[in-house]
Amino acid sequence: MGPSGCGKSTLLNVLAGYSISGSSGQVYLNESLRDEKQMANISCYIQQDDYVRDLLTVRESMTVAAHLKLPTTVSAISKASQVEDLLDAIGLSVHGDTITKRLSGGQKKRLSIALELITNPSILFLDEPTTGLDSQSCSQFVSLMADLAHNQNRTMVCTLHQPSALLFEKFDQIYALSSGHCIYQGPPDFVIPYFTERTIVCPPYHNPADFLIEVAIGEYGTDVLVKLADTTKTTYINGHNNCHLISGDQELQLENGTFLKNNNTADKKQPFKTKILNKPPYYLQAYHLYLRNVIMYKRNKVSTL
Repeated sequence: MGPSGCGKSTLLNVLAGYSISGSSGQVYLNESLRDEKQMANISCYIQQDDYVRDLLTVRESMTVAAHLKLPTTVSAISKASQVEDLLDAIGLSVHGDTITKRLSGGQKKRLSIALELITNPSILFLDEPTTGLDSQSCSQFVSLMADLAHNQNRTMVCTLHQPSALLFEKFDQIYALSSGHCIYQGPPDFVIPYFTERTIVCPPYHNPADFLIEVAIGEYGTDVLVKLADTTKTTYINGHNNCHLISGDQELQLENGTFLKNNNTADKKQPFKTKILNKPPYYLQAYHLYLRNVIMYKRNKVSTL
């Protein structure tokens, strides 16, 4: 989270392994060194723009994705059943036969997530998913992300510009950036106490998210940002992240104005390995892409030369 140009999307791209050019350092996954080649097997990246096929129905889009991503050992009946289960879980079952260009912005965002959930990823990266949505659609979409995280044990990592107070409270962990530097990392409930400890007082009845953005753009002084960035750096000890993280078995405490987690786990250097997902052969993928294009061509009313 942070103002425009602070480095949110760049950081998200590096974490997801989507674009790592010009970056340095190491990324750890479950305290093990991340293997970039293995990352694609357990994660997905959903861009800000919705790249859905406007001339396909919701169910057809999901079916094509299932044929392109799932191995041939999964039967067509199992794929169809998985598609229906995902549509029901994502709240699009009643719109299964709707052409995607007739969906609302929030429904297209849901479809974008459903298309990636076909491979059952553990980590979802989303680049500003609430951009262009109204308040109701934003609330429904964030509630969906919370449900995927809390009830389906998935890690949802997204960038946000300036959420409302209600949306801000729904997140478990906030990582605030200012000009590429972290000025806060922790739960949204601790934003105001954290800055109050540093004599940065939030005005009464003020949205904590707006307050955080105001601090990030330097309305409380550029020297404050330097001190916040330096304070955040002190929580990284011996290359291990000791910032305040949220989980059921971790305790949070405010000690000397800095949140710490009670964790003395030794730093592990072994790469994080996953089982490679066997995708269909290329000729089958080309076949399903051909069928998809035939359907879209028949429905395209625009004549071309």
